[in-house]
Amino acid sequence: MKNVIGIFVLATGIALFYAGCSKKEQTGIPSGAMNIKEAADSLYSDAFDLMATNYDSAQSIIQSLQLLPGFDTDTALIIRHTSLLAYSAMVRSLYDSAIFGYTRSYILSKAINDTSFMDAALNNTGIGFKNLGLYEDALDYYLASLKIKLARKNPRLIGLTLNNVGNLFIQLKKSDEAIKYLTEGLSYARESEFFHLESTLLNNLANAHVLQESYDSALYFYNQALDINKKIDYQVELSRNYHNIGNLYHRLGRHKEGHDQLKKALEIRLALPSVYDQLETKGALGKVLADQGNFQQGLSFLMEKNQFSKDHHIPHLHLESLLELSNVYEAMGDFMKSLEHRKNYDRIKDTLHNEQLNDKIKALEIKFETDQLKDALEQSEYVIRLQKAGLEREHFIATLWMLLSILMAAFIVLLVYAYRKKVQSERLIAEKTRENLETRLLLLEQKHKMQDIHSLVNAQEQERVRIARDLHDGLGRLMSSILLSVGHLRQETKENNVTEEIKWVEQNLQQVSHEIRAVSHNLMPPSLLKFGLLQGLEEYLSQIEKKTKISISLDHDFDESSLNDFQKVMIFRMIQEMTGNIVKHSNAKDAYIQILSDTHDLYLTVEDSGVGFDQQNASNAKGIGLSNIRSRAHLLGAKMQLHSEKGKGTTYHIQIPVHYVNHTHEENIIGG
Repeated sequence: MKNVIGIFVLATGIALFYAGCSKKEQTGIPSGAMNIKEAADSLYSDAFDLMATNYDSAQSIIQSLQLLPGFDTDTALIIRHTSLLAYSAMVRSLYDSAIFGYTRSYILSKAINDTSFMDAALNNTGIGFKNLGLYEDALDYYLASLKIKLARKNPRLIGLTLNNVGNLFIQLKKSDEAIKYLTEGLSYARESEFFHLESTLLNNLANAHVLQESYDSALYFYNQALDINKKIDYQVELSRNYHNIGNLYHRLGRHKEGHDQLKKALEIRLALPSVYDQLETKGALGKVLADQGNFQQGLSFLMEKNQFSKDHHIPHLHLESLLELSNVYEAMGDFMKSLEHRKNYDRIKDTLHNEQLNDKIKALEIKFETDQLKDALEQSEYVIRLQKAGLEREHFIATLWMLLSILMAAFIVLLVYAYRKKVQSERLIAEKTRENLETRLLLLEQKHKMQDIHSLVNAQEQERVRIARDLHDGLGRLMSSILLSVGHLRQETKENNVTEEIKWVEQNLQQVSHEIRAVSHNLMPPSLLKFGLLQGLEEYLSQIEKKTKISISLDHDFDESSLNDFQKVMIFRMIQEMTGNIVKHSNAKDAYIQILSDTHDLYLTVEDSGVGFDQQNASNAKGIGLSNIRSRAHLLGAKMQLHSEKGKGTTYHIQIPVHYVNHTHEENIIGG
């Protein structure tokens, strides 16, 4: 009997031991330290709430997460930290960094079966791809997130995701699928009495029906949303309702009703902070007024929209307003102004198309890199399984030694010590191996990315050389021949009226010839092609001084022969960007450029005496070319410093390694 009791007590002890170990494995936090997880959750929540309003405070909280005990080994803490870093990147519109971060968060969450963070990572990755314009990829992530939400049975979250999916189908012009998901989302919003979401879903359902040209159905859903927003006093969505209904009436030719609805939308939006929404409605009102024959008031709204979008660099809004102004001037019979706005529209449209093409290429690169990263992280799950298997073996052996401890106490202590040392060593080796693999993967990704960027830059520069030569040698020579012919014709013509006409044609042809030469020189100065960097710069700066009256001095002491073609072109383009900024933004009267070198580096300094700018807001500034300058400096392996204060001018310092190894040294850019 005593033996039976002893065995029962021993079995109970083993069960309790396993229970304690199991709890430790599931939480990832040692027994008695659950307050660490609570602290991590609290820090995560605080940082998440502060990110959009107080970025610096949020960053401080993120850093404090790393100071929690066990951070390096606790997967749950690492997931929270990774998710916050990804959200930080998302807030700053760094969508590639955000997508990579959320991909890591998803893989780690999946490894420990944390469905909450899996869901958040999938949803936010979808948002990142949507902002990059990759709607099909965003849709895949939204649908994966929806699957998890359906299993968790949270009707509000399900409704929100169904709305996101429906909106993506609208962007993809797939109205039937959009209506399917939005209708399903509407049932979840009504089930949870989530009225704000219900009104949003109704608005989007109406938009899907507009896409199908089912205007009666669209008007029905717009009015349903309108009734809800009046009841809950949801001003933002209420203004959106009036705006959408006004646009629909305008489309149907019911201009008076459209005008009344848009006026209601504008009254609400003028009391709200979004200037973008105000201008959107003013633009719609301008079109309606013009169609009613009230051209002056319509032009007033449209010109306000055009000026704001131009000043604040909102390309698609600016493009839209130029086309609208062109149409109104055409209706007024002012064909010169109509043509002027149409030309501006075509020019900006081409520029925007090229920017969108570059953004599309970048987005596809991010998609490719994300897939590679996901594959690599998926494979690392094998390491996680090995670690879990090692823990199970450790527990089993510990239990076995406990059963034999009465007979072999001293021997067991030595054996356990040796075993633990071995496991520790194996873990260190495994960790170092994983770190080496991650480092190699990162270097490989960076190498491929740099190769792609180098190839793209080379292609762009060679295309500039080709176009410049074609303009100069082809079209330029043709214009010269035409000018000679017109000159002979003028000399041989006796009639005064005809002579005046020919003289007018000759003057305009000369102007066109000058413009062609200016465009050719801007694309690639001939002196840069023939004589190198220094003479190319001198010619370029001379042209700027003639056009702008800005005095620019160039001080140089460097060995141009130590630079390859790629470095010369990149340095020229950076100076082109910086002097362009001086002309466009600085209001400076003079500027100074210095180029020096030693055996290892070339030092470039560009400074002006202009108005300067606030560096704290430089990351949000559009059109000052800072990202282009930094990108080209990065391609040269250069270090760049920028100093600017309002009223004190701007100074650039760039240190370029002369013998920096890149993948373009063998390609002759200048030679074409």
